[in-house]
Amino acid sequence: MALMRKFSGFLRYGSISLTLVFLMMSGWAFGIEADVYKLDGETKGVSLKSHFSYLEDQRGTLSLSQVQESRGFKKQNVLPRLGYSDSVFWGKLTLENQDNRPRMLFLTHDYASTDTLTAYFPDPTTGYREQTQRDHYSVDDREIKYRTPLFKFELHPGQTTLYFRIDTISPVKFNFSLWQPQFFWQHALVETLVSGSVFGLFGVMIFYNLFLCLSLKSLSYLYYVGYISSVFVLMFFITGFAQQYAFDGGNMFWLLDLGV
Repeated sequence: MALMRKFSGFLRYGSISLTLVFLMMSGWAFGIEADVYKLDGETKGVSLKSHFSYLEDQRGTLSLSQVQESRGFKKQNVLPRLGYSDSVFWGKLTLENQDNRPRMLFLTHDYASTDTLTAYFPDPTTGYREQTQRDHYSVDDREIKYRTPLFKFELHPGQTTLYFRIDTISPVKFNFSLWQPQFFWQHALVETLVSGSVFGLFGVMIFYNLFLCLSLKSLSYLYYVGYISSVFVLMFFITGFAQQYAFDGGNMFWLLDLGV
C-alpha cells in the first residue's frame, strides 16, 4: 500500500510537468528578429512572432484599404500577446522570397481559441484574397484539416505584405509559424504522437487515482481525479485536439468561446 501511495505522489508531480509541456508546445520553430523575414531554400519552419506589427481598431470598422494606408502600426514584441480586448486587431507581415520561383507555403496560427481570424493574401486579379477561419466552425470545413487555423498560399519572388484581422474575446495573439508543406506534415506527425502519449498519461493518472480512491476510501484521491480531469479537458481544448478529433466546433460554441 505504501508503494501505491509513493507511485501516486510521483504521478501528481508528473501531471504538473505535463501541464508545463503543453503550455510550451505552440510555436517551437526558430526565427530571427527583423521587420522583413527573408526566405531562402533552406527555410523549413520558422516562428514569425517577432516579425509582426499591429494596429488596434477600437470600433472594428476599418477596411483593408484603410489599414493599408494607416501609419498607426506598432512593432510587435518578441511575445506577440496583446491580452484581452474589445477591440479588433490588425497584423501586418512582410515576407521576401529570395528564390526566382514561387513557393507554396503553409502559415499556421498556433492558438486554437481565436474566435475569428481573417488572412489577406495578394491576388493578381482582385488585389487581395480573403480567407476566414473561426474556432466554432467544424474543422471539416477548413481547406486543410488541422487543429489550429492553417492557411495555404503561394509566395512569389520579391517582397510580399500579408494582413491579418483578429476579432476575439479570448487573448489576442499573433502566434504564427511559416512552413514548407513537407516539413509541416513531419512536424504535425511528431506533435500528434507526443500529444497522444501525454493525453494517455493523463488518462492513466485519472483511472489510477480513481482506483486508489475506491480501494482506500479516501476522498483526497477523488479531489485529485477532479483536478487532473479539469487539466486534461482544458489542454484538450486549448490545443485544438478536441475540435479536430472529438467535437464539432459548431456544437461546442460555449466551451470554445466562454468556457475555455
